[in-house]
Amino acid sequence: MPNPKAKRSRLTADERRKQIVETATLLFSEMGFERVTIRLLAARCGVTEAALYRYFDSKEKLFDAVLTALKSRVDIDGALAPLEECEDVEELLFGLARHILSTYSKNTELARLLLLSALGGHPLAKRVFQDLRVPYVKFLMRHLQTMNHRGVIRDMNPEITARCFIGMAIDCSLSTHLWKAM
Repeated sequence: MPNPKAKRSRLTADERRKQIVETATLLFSEMGFERVTIRLLAARCGVTEAALYRYFDSKEKLFDAVLTALKSRVDIDGALAPLEECEDVEELLFGLARHILSTYSKNTELARLLLLSALGGHPLAKRVFQDLRVPYVKFLMRHLQTMNHRGVIRDMNPEITARCFIGMAIDCSLSTHLWKAM
């Protein structure tokens, strides 16, 4: 039986910061930015509010760290690199859709965070959109323009086409989370 008076090993500053970001990611994705309080977050991390403020001096900066960590974990640019030289439109679209569906199914908090930040109308929702959706649109738009110039595909508006396709793939992924119980 463990000794209750035995000293627990303390987390290093980097480990504590990572723990705070991971806990905040879960809370923000479950409750939305507005409903998560520093008090709740500190309690879930097992630290005082003052200790939490030593790592992040505002909830907005913590949310920013959450987005940075998610963007790094998802690594959209790295994941799309194998598609960079793709010249077949069907292969390109299939690769993009497969990556989006896989990414959102492995990172369920990502889907919830996108939905909650958009629905909450928080100023940082734009950052969520810019970091986690726009890179796909820009990637596809650039490839559609190139394919159009080469005569591989017919003339179309690459921005509208890219936004529609990426929106459809993300919507499909989000729907999987929203309606999976049905």
